[in-house]
Amino acid sequence: MAAPVDDRLAPPLGREARAAFVQDFASIEASYPAVAAALQHDQDALLERAMGAALAECDHLRRQVAPGRWPLPAGCAADVVGGPTRPVADGILVAFRWEPAEGGGAFPRLDADLELAPLGPQLSALSVRGRYRRPEPPAGDSEVLLHRIAERTVRAFLGGVCAELRVRAVAGRP
Repeated sequence: MAAPVDDRLAPPLGREARAAFVQDFASIEASYPAVAAALQHDQDALLERAMGAALAECDHLRRQVAPGRWPLPAGCAADVVGGPTRPVADGILVAFRWEPAEGGGAFPRLDADLELAPLGPQLSALSVRGRYRRPEPPAGDSEVLLHRIAERTVRAFLGGVCAELRVRAVAGRP
């Protein structure tokens, strides 16, 4: 089970705690009011569906690029927990955390925010910004590879959120 979002900014301890910043953004072809309503409705289900895309990407990358000596599990697994929605500038922000399951291998721990803002009458912008804690790579392996895995899983997660929000917004249901 992932830790509550309330303590998400607590400083990590030890070597495992090497943190790095990650961000990505995308647009959704739907009006801001429709997407905002969709984002605020059944948020747990939305984040869980999007997490499925991130886990699939992690598993795909693990099979393709992980060195043979990495003690990775048979698959990637993680929990995601969302926080409250709050207004910011001309949009809304949702804090969330994902935490790899025991033995999560290459999957990063992430504390981040989703920010939704209007871009035009039928266009919304969704961005994700956060800090992740890299898992310890085996001796001699590159931390750059772990950073690339983190970037790709965040992009897959964002894509999953966008796809679900677009379906909800276009259908006129939150």
